[in-house]
Amino acid sequence: MVAGGSRPDALVRSGNGMRGPKPVISKHAERVVRTVLSLLFLIPAIGCASRPAPVPDSPSTTTELTLSAVPEQVGGFRIAETRRYPDPSAGTLYRFQGESSLQPDVYVYPMSEIARRGGTDPGEQAQAESALFKEVLAIQRAQQHFDDYQVVGEHALRQSAGSQVVEGWHVHAMLTRRGEQRDLHQHLFVIGEHLVKVRTTFTRGAIAPEELQAFLEDLIQGMLAR
Repeated sequence: MVAGGSRPDALVRSGNGMRGPKPVISKHAERVVRTVLSLLFLIPAIGCASRPAPVPDSPSTTTELTLSAVPEQVGGFRIAETRRYPDPSAGTLYRFQGESSLQPDVYVYPMSEIARRGGTDPGEQAQAESALFKEVLAIQRAQQHFDDYQVVGEHALRQSAGSQVVEGWHVHAMLTRRGEQRDLHQHLFVIGEHLVKVRTTFTRGAIAPEELQAFLEDLIQGMLAR
């Protein structure tokens, strides 16, 4: 079970808000953030930037836990868009839609240099990668893409799938823009030499935690090779 209740990492495209202090980050993190912002890390529910044209998918090779193809259907959700980015480090976006207002974006991309700084433990790798997400939140607020944000909480994840256990990290933030509050969740899992990031955003309290958790469980089970 996933504990508690999303590498693209920018969050919104436009908006008015108070300017915060410019965060200080390393040159490597700054380079990664530029890549992130230029590709696909925008919160789709608030606004989406234009994206590079997709290129054909190719099979993925991993070690230890092995990814299979992302399932076309996960519970009541189906893939509405698949986009593979020219930059191999950005991986592939799978956008799911269903009858619910929950619309998860799933990103699958190779293990990053930042994640490797966490060592060889998958949980620590996921935690290291998730730190970038919080850096980008601060940058986006400074750029007035939203008025304010608060990291509500974060914790380790352990997802069981048969005899296998997938580790990860969850960050829950709350965004405020023009008086509206939105929940933003990032669930990041490590599967072999790949990272699987699930990003969801919705009006605060609009989605039951059980619905989001069910999607995560079904997705990870479907993505693990038998």
